Amino acid sequence: MSQNFRWLLQGGTACLLFFFALPYLPYTRFFGIRFFFNGVDTELYFHTAAWVGTDQLPYRDVLSEYPLAANLLFGVVRWISNGGYHAYLHFFPNLAMDYLQVLSFIWVWMTCAWMTLLWLIRKSSEISYWKAWLWLSPAIWYYTLHRYDIYPALFCFLAFWFLQKNRWALSFLLLGICIALKGYALFLLPAWGFYALYREGFRNAILLLTLAVSPFVLSHAAIWVMSGWEGLMVPYKYHLERGLNGESTYDAIIYIVKIWQPETEAVLREFFNTTPLLKIGPIVLLLMMALSRPKTFEQLVHACLFGVVGFVSVTSFYSPQFILWIIPLACFTANSTLYWTITIYSLATYLYAPVAFDYRGWWYEAILIGLAGWRFLIMGLAWKLLLKRAGVRQVG
Repeated sequence: MSQNFRWLLQGGTACLLFFFALPYLPYTRFFGIRFFFNGVDTELYFHTAAWVGTDQLPYRDVLSEYPLAANLLFGVVRWISNGGYHAYLHFFPNLAMDYLQVLSFIWVWMTCAWMTLLWLIRKSSEISYWKAWLWLSPAIWYYTLHRYDIYPALFCFLAFWFLQKNRWALSFLLLGICIALKGYALFLLPAWGFYALYREGFRNAILLLTLAVSPFVLSHAAIWVMSGWEGLMVPYKYHLERGLNGESTYDAIIYIVKIWQPETEAVLREFFNTTPLLKIGPIVLLLMMALSRPKTFEQLVHACLFGVVGFVSVTSFYSPQFILWIIPLACFTANSTLYWTITIYSLATYLYAPVAFDYRGWWYEAILIGLAGWRFLIMGLAWKLLLKRAGVRQVG
């Protein structure tokens, strides 16, 4: 039996078992903790695609906080689910039909993306095969099942994978798809631009950056044509108006201060929710990314790690699914210290959510504070390596 066939057989068996287990996972809790599945966002994706099969238009008739590329993805999955749930009803006739539609077979696509990543790591000669274990950590598996962030993670990984092979046009196009799916990847552009400038010259760098932003620009043009200026602004207004969600770095600061001054919590929360200084953080981060000017692939990886981890650290809201933005970059660092620091962060993320998040107690705030501090540790290590011109020790 060939290795490829064995790989497909094992993957197919896992998917089949999960097919039968999926209807019961949302109802499975131990001590009130959703160890295996949390369908809140999956349901949101499903309802975001309510325009499928109707005369309604996204952003004009059906509001959404997500980019157009993500909405199209949700629409495809919902379209498939409109017929696909009949298969579930055949096996599970007593389950609620509407809930089956909410699940909408989205796990199939997410699992395929996740398995593609594992297969690419297995086939890559530049990446240590055992780094695939990072993708098997509890947090990655957990959020792969019910967060669409696995898709931008896949395209981000592919972008770096092909860039490492000097496939410039393809890598920048894949980065563009990642940006179109999730805007955080815009923070990678300054570093990618300077890297292309150093390696390919000014003209080619401009062409490559144009290629990278084209999916993002075209999707915005499509929204403007369909739903007008008001529709185009819907997701931006939503995110600009978001305040602290109880999980951000600023919330961690509040939790630390209230240990000694409990009466200051409301004042600090009001300050962070109203001050325009929080909007300056991402701008400063972009400037630092531009100043990084990476000249080697390794420096580019570290610059992007600094940018992505920095972005999730300075925004007013944080979600544990952001670990899916960081892990693809961790696969390309050759520094063992940075790699294991990120690995520990991934393991702690699962302890934070779902474990501590569902089973609230004093340790919820303690883990949240620890994660915030750990992010700055990752940023510090990445920035130090970025400025270091000498080689670094290979993992493994």
